[in-house]
Amino acid sequence: MFGHPPRYDARCPACGSNERQRLIVLALQERVLLRRGDKGLYFTPEPVLANYLHARVGEFQSLNLKAPDSIQAPDEAFDFILASNVLEHAPDDQKALAELGRVLHRDGVLVVTVPLIGGWDETYENPPVQSEDARFEHFGQRNHVRYYGRDIRARMERAGFDVEERLADGEDSVRYGLIRGDRAYVARRRQAKFALAS
Repeated sequence: MFGHPPRYDARCPACGSNERQRLIVLALQERVLLRRGDKGLYFTPEPVLANYLHARVGEFQSLNLKAPDSIQAPDEAFDFILASNVLEHAPDDQKALAELGRVLHRDGVLVVTVPLIGGWDETYENPPVQSEDARFEHFGQRNHVRYYGRDIRARMERAGFDVEERLADGEDSVRYGLIRGDRAYVARRRQAKFALAS
């Protein structure tokens, strides 16, 4: 049990991972997305996933949650980017996604998770909600600015990505202690959208 409210099977007693981290690892493993020597970017690294990445690719750059829309890096700087529960903090998620696309190598991969309500067609945003207390009431945390619905995929596609999703369902939910219906999004740049000036 772990979390508020406590969730059954949330934390692994061996490695300390939570459900979201295990889903990300499954998505990475199934698609063989990491290679030794890849240059990576990981927002606010969590120890469990940081250790996993260090063992497979070596070093990666970390970045604070507050800067997804202004990344100090050249175009196509990273072979992989892990944005685990980042976009819900960005004032403008389309600008943040465009910036992630800019710094992602043309053959690179972006892995995204967000707090998602699977029963909602559309993301809930409410710009007048500004105070930390009001954000907690509306979005579940004091520094969140939206709760995503299923349109997260369309938002990523609109920003120039081809997107696959790894759904936590069936036997995997039982075997790996995943939150049923949770999703990890694996995205690659759509080449025309992010064509760089020559």
